[in-house]
This record gives sequence, structure tokens and C-alpha cells, in this order.
Amino acid sequence: MTGEDLQIETNSNKKYIVIKNKDDLLGVGKIQGTFIKNYVPKERRAR
Repeated sequence: MTGEDLQIETNSNKKYIVIKNKDDLLGVGKIQGTFIKNYVPKERRAR
């Protein structure tokens, strides 16, 4: 929510991912290797 990239372990072949908590949409990212790169615009991020 603050615009940081996340480090993950996945075997997924998907390139984009939606990040949710139950029914709440938290963000969208792109999987690049072992990281999810943040794709939420800067003006939409939590401060």
C-alpha cells in the first residue's frame, strides 16, 4: 500500500497479479522473477 515491491516465491506463469485481502482490493503488480513490482500509481498509494 505504500508502493514497495514484494519478494515472493512462486511457480506461477502469470505476469500480472491482483493483491487482495478477503474482498478488499489492495493493489496490482507485475511478477518479475522473485519480486512483485508495484503497479499502483503514486497518487493512489497510502502515505
